[in-house]
Amino acid sequence: MTPISRQPIERSMPQAGFTLVEMLVVLAIIGIVAAAGLALRPQGAGTLAREKLGARLAQSLANARAQASASGQVVTLSLRNADLSQDLSVSSPLGDADSVLIYPDGSSSGGTIAIAGRPAWTLDWLTGTLVNAR
Repeated sequence: MTPISRQPIERSMPQAGFTLVEMLVVLAIIGIVAAAGLALRPQGAGTLAREKLGARLAQSLANARAQASASGQVVTLSLRNADLSQDLSVSSPLGDADSVLIYPDGSSSGGTIAIAGRPAWTLDWLTGTLVNAR
C-alpha cells in the first residue's frame, strides 16, 4: 500500500472589501477635491458689500478725524448719512446711537458698529479706527 500524500486543499475565495491603502488613496482624493472646491468658490455678494461699506465708513471716519483735528472741535459723524447704509447702528458704553463722536485728539466715542443688528466692526475709542468684529 502506498501512502497517500495529503496536500492542503486550497479554496479560492474571492476577496471582499478594500485594502487600507486603497481607502487612504480615495480619502486623499476626496480631500483634495473638497479643498479645491472651497478655495475656488466665489465670495458672496454680502461679503463684498460689507467690505465696500467698511471702506466707505473708514474713509468717513478719517475725514471726520481730519476735520476735528483741523478745527479743534468735536465732530459728529452720523451713520444715517447718504454715503453710508441705512442699516448701520452703534452700540457704545454711552448707549445706542446713530452717530459717532470724533474728538480733536483723534479719539472717538468708540463702540460696536452693527449692520442690521449684527456686529460688523469695533470702533477703537483711543485711535478712532475700525477693527473687524469677526
